[in-house]
Amino acid sequence: MEIFIEHCKGIAETTAKKLESDKSKKAEILLRLQQKSTLLASEIVYLIKGGYPSAAISRWRSILEVSVVTSFLALHEEEISIRYFEYEIVERKKEMEVYIRNADYLGFEKIPESTQEKINNKYNKIIEKYGKSFSKNFGWSHSILSKDRISLNDLMEKTNSHYLQPFYQFANNYVHGGPKSLIYNLGYIDGVSGKNTISGSSNIGFTDPGQLTALCYYNVVFSVFSFNPSIEGILSLLFLYPKITKIGKNFSDVEKSIIDREAQSDFPD
Repeated sequence: MEIFIEHCKGIAETTAKKLESDKSKKAEILLRLQQKSTLLASEIVYLIKGGYPSAAISRWRSILEVSVVTSFLALHEEEISIRYFEYEIVERKKEMEVYIRNADYLGFEKIPESTQEKINNKYNKIIEKYGKSFSKNFGWSHSILSKDRISLNDLMEKTNSHYLQPFYQFANNYVHGGPKSLIYNLGYIDGVSGKNTISGSSNIGFTDPGQLTALCYYNVVFSVFSFNPSIEGILSLLFLYPKITKIGKNFSDVEKSIIDREAQSDFPD
């Protein structure tokens, strides 16, 4: 898996150099997303090495979103990337409002009136430019999806990533505080915990986090590469793609051998 990621990094770095002279907002955003996905992939490798499959699948949820957004932006014109970039003021205003509501209780400094006014003015200008729908979740994609409520699943449908929705839904268990995360854990042999939830590291449960991370990181690199393709890059990507399945098989084979070994130790001759 690490070798695969390093190969992808190499393609990503080559693409980044080619796009250095491209001053479009789309190129800038795609490169930033690629950089973010590289960091996320490295974090997941670290969690896998540490023996934390549930944490790895949780972090994969982040790289999935980056992958879907990258694919979506790569598929559409410059205008959508500009909207995505300008959506930052919507996020900043939401953060400011939450901060203001809780600042006194937390004993935090108040945000200066001049700063609030600056953010509000910029926000109002953006809403005037794009309409009220822009303020909603994923509002930057509204001109393409044309839905009142847009979710990541909608972007996944639009980018043909819908087949990853079951894994996304499953990963939510380890991000949120729902009851299933207390009962089912990737680090258990049968997945189902007993009286206590697992509180330490494990040596199994890495097939999905490993293979899914490889797939999503590959998709990011491919999406950015497609913005400025080359024959050499195409050949490299074609060479790498089958490795994703192999990564999953390798993790699965190791896990099976561990489970078999554990079963034999439980029932000695």
